[in-house]
Amino acid sequence: MALLSLGGVCLLLSCLAAVSGDDVPVISIKTNESSEVLLSCFLDIREKKFDWKVNDTKEVFFYDPDDGGNVYGQGKGDQDPQFKGRVKLFDEGLKSGNASIVIQKALVKDTGNYECFYIHGNGKKTTKSRISLTVGACPKPYIHVDMSNLKCEIEGAFPEPTIEWQNSARKPIKDAVEIKSQQKEDGRFDKIWEINVTQSGIYYCVVTQEEICHQIEGKTAVHIPGACPKPVIHSHDTVSMTNLKCEVKGAFPEPTMEWQDSTRKPIKDAVETKSEWKEGRFDKIWEINVKQSGIYYCVVTQEGICHQTEQNTTVHIAGPSTDPGYNSSLVAAIVGLVLLFVATVVLGCWCHCKKMKAMKSNYLSAGGENLRITS
Repeated sequence: MALLSLGGVCLLLSCLAAVSGDDVPVISIKTNESSEVLLSCFLDIREKKFDWKVNDTKEVFFYDPDDGGNVYGQGKGDQDPQFKGRVKLFDEGLKSGNASIVIQKALVKDTGNYECFYIHGNGKKTTKSRISLTVGACPKPYIHVDMSNLKCEIEGAFPEPTIEWQNSARKPIKDAVEIKSQQKEDGRFDKIWEINVTQSGIYYCVVTQEEICHQIEGKTAVHIPGACPKPVIHSHDTVSMTNLKCEVKGAFPEPTMEWQDSTRKPIKDAVETKSEWKEGRFDKIWEINVKQSGIYYCVVTQEGICHQTEQNTTVHIAGPSTDPGYNSSLVAAIVGLVLLFVATVVLGCWCHCKKMKAMKSNYLSAGGENLRITS
């Protein structure tokens, strides 16, 4: 018998625990469906009439030696249809008080709390064995692959499993999402866990059922072709500022974007105004409003593929600017104009004074000559 060794242990435990009434301890048995399960129960050799029930309601097995050894029928109780044709008694063992039974081809719905009763002549029942049976179903996970979208599906599992996605390094993927969790009428669970991956590698779906199969897993290899489109910058001028939009279309894996000023320092108030995922690619827009003239850079980073790509644009805003390069040029131009003006004024004054001095000298020279002629 497939579970004879396990059954032997259970038989031993039942022997040790064969005390009457509520003092009978509960023995826990866990097995997989389709297996044979031994439920042990021992009576005194004088105690022949016994009954097995599950969850206090369903009739599993009934034996009455006074009725010719017949079970079920003739008013002795009716076996639940769930167990018909699947419960076996150790006929030879009855002589020594062995009231153990074997459930063949165990089903998930056989899970429950079983009790073996000795039935006295007056109809009173004494509990001889209590067993908590768990019949598990451990289906292998099935992985669906759609480009970078992975789904791990489990159908008909019991008890309820936990599912975890792991990457090539066997580290858990934290952003996995459970998109289906359904318990069917027979107690089994259907589950689907989904992830979107951005890197090539091997991915594992690990299903855990601690009480039954512990862990079972499936894996798949994924190749992600990268796409690194160059960013495009759109600008729109207003009276006092310029709006800049950095757009990336069809990128993969998902990029990060950053605006930088003329000194290559990040601009902290940049805002992501678009982030869409379609057909396995990303479309993104990052936007800023600038009030200073200068050069602005849009830097797109994809560590696993192209590392960085960028685009830049020059902005000129009328009026004062605090851009270092722009201000230096403006100050230099103003200073140059002032110096030119001062030099022009000084030169003009010098020329004028020199001209006046020459005229005076000529006048005096002319006046002295006329005076000598007259005398």
